[in-house]
Amino acid sequence: MGDSIFRSDMVAPDPDIGVVGIRNPLGQGTTVSLTDRSPTIVQLWRDAAIAQVRRPELDTGWSAQQTVSRAEYDNNLEELIRQHPVRKCDLTVYAVGVVYLHFELDSGIPVDQISGVSECFEYAAYTPPVARALYAAAEWRAALAVMKNQGSLPALTKRKPAADITDARGYVESQLFKSMTHLVLCVDEGDQAQIPHLMESRGIGSADSIKFEYHGRLHYGWSACVVEPRTVPGAGAVGQYTWSPEEEIARMMDCVQIAHVCQGACEAFLSLFLDEIREQVDGYVSEQRRGRNASALNRLRTVALAVANLTNFNLITQAAEDREYFRKFGSDALIAETQQMLRDACETLYSAQEAEVQKELSGRQNVLNSIVLLLASFALISTTVDSYDFIRDEEALIAQQAHRVRFLAELVIALASTVIAIILLLNRPWRNKSRH
Repeated sequence: MGDSIFRSDMVAPDPDIGVVGIRNPLGQGTTVSLTDRSPTIVQLWRDAAIAQVRRPELDTGWSAQQTVSRAEYDNNLEELIRQHPVRKCDLTVYAVGVVYLHFELDSGIPVDQISGVSECFEYAAYTPPVARALYAAAEWRAALAVMKNQGSLPALTKRKPAADITDARGYVESQLFKSMTHLVLCVDEGDQAQIPHLMESRGIGSADSIKFEYHGRLHYGWSACVVEPRTVPGAGAVGQYTWSPEEEIARMMDCVQIAHVCQGACEAFLSLFLDEIREQVDGYVSEQRRGRNASALNRLRTVALAVANLTNFNLITQAAEDREYFRKFGSDALIAETQQMLRDACETLYSAQEAEVQKELSGRQNVLNSIVLLLASFALISTTVDSYDFIRDEEALIAQQAHRVRFLAELVIALASTVIAIILLLNRPWRNKSRH
């Protein structure tokens, strides 16, 4: 559930308590910078983003009201994506089995092209080549950072690979990423004047602005947020206040990261249990055992319930501004509902498997009871014969030998019939009558 699984030298550093002051309940994870370690992946992503510009289904932000034609707009957008520096491309792998991707472009993007650039890079990440490359980089980092001999938990919680989907036109996307959130960081000189336009273009109202007393404002939207530092960029420090705009927004950025990691963990485990339910149902229908056994499901349930409890936003912070953001995000992401569905899936799956185990145990017990009853009947027959010999005491209780043989045979048949009837009664499947 935390960073103890990782090598200590590869755990991401704790956030500065003076600047951020909150911690992720699932740990800090282990981070790899693709701009430093794997620039070829960043270039692959950039090339895929350029290919998205002229895809008809993608809204790149051009409209007929603009002074440039669609062709000229697309040419400028392609050139911007091709040349604009990537400031950061980090993957943070968490012990619970999810990865947080932070992709950040450098400053200087024209305001009217921010949406187009963001959309192109987002949908490029959904293409199978880019998604697989990012997954491979995360897998490599995990294999490098995770300590060995950590038990069977990785195998127990292993999920199915992300599937690719194809639309009617043959366009293919990977389901590795569910979605991305666009963040506009207004940390450069002159950005302050653009905030009202940025909010309006993204459908963010004044009621959606969350004031962080010492950090600035987070103008919240489900698909996009505008992040505004407390200090006006370029204005310089005032008195003892010496934080840079990037430091001021650090707490808000950590809130965003924590929220998305918690969402990803809940959705990942819910997906795991839904796949297991499908596997178990297929096994019931085909009358073949499939999926995990009751012991494995019990351990998996413990892990899943721990995830549902740890991702409770109320445990993370007491600050009102943090809780307001988590409340808005949790409502849109349906975090509470996902946690409850996860708990319900845990109990449903475990109860069904436990019922199957009890059925098997009951069958074994019935067989054992039948064997014991059969042995007891033989003992009873032997006792009856010995009693007969004792009573007659050299005198014939039944005079004729033929009558004695007949009586003994009838006694044996009666006892055997009784035993068989009891065995059949024990093994009879009881069914409840239903009303219609």
